[in-house]
Amino acid sequence: MFRGCPFKHINRRKAGGEARLKGHVDLFYDLLSNARHVMNYARSVGVKIAFELSSRCDYWSSDCINQLLFRELGLETVVVVGCSVGLVSKSKQMCGAPIGKAWKIATDCSDLIRNLSGLTCPGRSVHTVHAHTPRAGS
Repeated sequence: MFRGCPFKHINRRKAGGEARLKGHVDLFYDLLSNARHVMNYARSVGVKIAFELSSRCDYWSSDCINQLLFRELGLETVVVVGCSVGLVSKSKQMCGAPIGKAWKIATDCSDLIRNLSGLTCPGRSVHTVHAHTPRAGS
């Protein structure tokens, strides 16, 4: 099964998309293998770890991510939504509209968890949910 962002379903339909997607997935797992070494070394010298992907990314449910981040390293996750920290569009059509993209961070840094917890979309008290700028993929 191919993993990645939800836009993979759109991108794979383009010419050469299936092969590019497979290449991206293979590269991710190669990089994750190297990241495992870096994270284990960081841990051994007392450095805190933070690993981030889009909260909607399929990799979060993959066995290798769960094995490394949660079972081996015991990291905790926190989700941050862009609009909660003032992230807005600069495009001509949607200038100033809040961006509702969410990022998930797995970390062993309690300060990071504490400071980022609760940074979710403030909702109707600040803006209507439909006011979010449509996300284009990243």
